[in-house]
Amino acid sequence: MARPYVSHKKLCDNSRAAMLAAIEVYNKPQTTYREQVVTVLVVNAWELILKAALRKSRKNIFYKKKRGEDYRSFSLEHCIAEMDKYRLWPETVDGDGVRANLHILTDYRNKIIHLYVADDLNSVLYMFLQQSIVNYRDFVLAIFDKDLADDITWTLLPLAARTPSDTIRSLRVDGDVKSAQVVEDFLRDLRQIIGKAESLGADMGRIAIVQEINLQSGKKISRADLEVAINQGAPTTIVQRKVDPNDTHPFSAGELVERANEVRKHGRKLTMHDLTCMAWRHGLREDTKYAWRGKHNPSWVWSGDALSFLKNQTDEDFDRVREEYKNYLREKRRGKK
Repeated sequence: MARPYVSHKKLCDNSRAAMLAAIEVYNKPQTTYREQVVTVLVVNAWELILKAALRKSRKNIFYKKKRGEDYRSFSLEHCIAEMDKYRLWPETVDGDGVRANLHILTDYRNKIIHLYVADDLNSVLYMFLQQSIVNYRDFVLAIFDKDLADDITWTLLPLAARTPSDTIRSLRVDGDVKSAQVVEDFLRDLRQIIGKAESLGADMGRIAIVQEINLQSGKKISRADLEVAINQGAPTTIVQRKVDPNDTHPFSAGELVERANEVRKHGRKLTMHDLTCMAWRHGLREDTKYAWRGKHNPSWVWSGDALSFLKNQTDEDFDRVREEYKNYLREKRRGKK
C-alpha cells in the first residue's frame, strides 16, 4: 500500500480553518468549556500547518508503516523536530520559542482538560493562546504568503477576554486532592518549560504575551514572572510580579558568549569580539531589553533576549559586522590624526 498523497495547500487550508474556528469560539459571548475547545483547535491548527510546511519542502510526514496497520502521520512534536532537522523555520519566527509555547498548550490540553478550574487559570492560559495565534499568523505569512488578518478582525481576541495583570489572582479547584495536584503539576511544568526555553536562548516574545491592565503589551515572559503557591485546602495563588534587572539580565559578557556557543545550532564559535561588534552595530547596550548596568556596577550584564539575538545571527552576519566595525575604528583613528 502506497503512502497517501497529501496536498500542502489542502493542509494549509484546513489548518487556517481550525485556527479561525478557535478564534470564533473564543470570542463568543457565552461559551462553556471555552479554553479547552480553543486549545484543542489551536494545537490542531499548528500540527496541520507544520505538516503543510514539511510537504511544501517535499519532506515526509508519515511514520514508517507497520504491517497490518494504516499509515500514521507525524505527531506535533515530531513535526517540530523535523522543522529543526531540516532548518525550515523562517527567519522571522524563532523555532525554540514556538516549541515552548506549543509545549505549554499541549501540556494544558493533556493535564487540565478533564478538570474544572476557575477563570483565573484561563487568564494565565490566555497569554499563551494569544501569542500562539500571533506566532501562527507570522509563520503562515512567511511560509505560504497568506495573512490570517485578512480573514478576521484582530481586535476581537484581545478585547473579548479578561487579560492578566500584575495583581494576585486565585485559582480554585473543586476541592478534590487529585485535582489540586494536577493544577500544581501544570504550573510547575509551566515554569520548567519557560526556564528551558530561556536556557536555549529562545525568543521569549514567542512564548506568551504578558499585558498590563490597560491592554498594552507590557513585557516578555520569563520563569521569574510566575510564582506559585499551592495549598490543597485553600485557593491556589499565582503571583505575577515585576523583577529587577539582576534577575532578567543574568549573564556577564563572557557567560553570554559561552551560552550563545552552546545554543547555536549552526555556525562557528563566537568570541568576545563578536559581541562587541554586534553591540556596536545594533546598539545593544543602549537598549535595556538586552543590556543593563547599575549605577555602582562598571560591568554590563546581559539578558535572555541578548542570548536569543546572538543565537539567531548567521556567520555571515557576524563577519559583515566585524568588517564594518574594523572600518569604523580605522576611520575613527584617522579622524584623530
